[in-house]
Amino acid sequence: VYFRGGKQTLKWGRGYFWNPTDVINEDRKSFSDMDARLEGTYGLKMHVPFGATYNIYCFANFDNAENLTEVATAGKFEFLLPNDVEMAVSAWQKKGYKPVFGLDFATYKWYTSFRGELSLSNGSNRRKVKADAGGNLVELEQADDWTPRFCFGATKSFDFKNYNDRISVTGEFYYDHDGYDDNLLDENTRAAFLDGGYYQANYYGKYYAALFTTVAKFFSSDVTLNMNAIANVSDSSWLLMPGMVYEITNNAT
Repeated sequence: VYFRGGKQTLKWGRGYFWNPTDVINEDRKSFSDMDARLEGTYGLKMHVPFGATYNIYCFANFDNAENLTEVATAGKFEFLLPNDVEMAVSAWQKKGYKPVFGLDFATYKWYTSFRGELSLSNGSNRRKVKADAGGNLVELEQADDWTPRFCFGATKSFDFKNYNDRISVTGEFYYDHDGYDDNLLDENTRAAFLDGGYYQANYYGKYYAALFTTVAKFFSSDVTLNMNAIANVSDSSWLLMPGMVYEITNNAT
């Protein structure tokens, strides 16, 4: 049995960009800087491995907890199925919030890595608003409806010019039942919506899709080309971000 205490970043879920089962880490991956380190959270982690077949994880989250009754707890049971399919079931609970249940999987078939996550809660823990007739924002009461969030993605690598896995392509789709249908980012409500802390980048609408492309040894063995795209399918907005990384020497890029 392994214990780890203190501020730490957990890898909770299988998603490449979106992680609907991860309700432990408060910060999210940045599309503009995929390699940025997450802030992490304070807590105590326990890991019980049973060879390569089963793993049990437990985590007590002490962030924003003034006493022991406000400590959030999470657990995950990870297991290996036949045909090289890894799966995990998880649960999270905190006083004053709706419990969140999760399921994730990962497998490698047809020279392609597949992964997915599903989270489910009877209601939402998200603060949501709507605009009234006067254009003012009104906070909504959360109904006790089942709220699913789901992501599915795949990664495929290609050989090119005598180099193995020189080109890597990852695609991912995300659905959030609790996402916004209305446009609260128009000129009438944008300022109040952003100032109120209701907006979270790439978790605003219901449907998203993203594509990440990496070309290693681009012109030189020290240069890597990135071409990433993300789209909010709900409102047809999108962002294309090319980038280039040059590794001057070890630990300097």
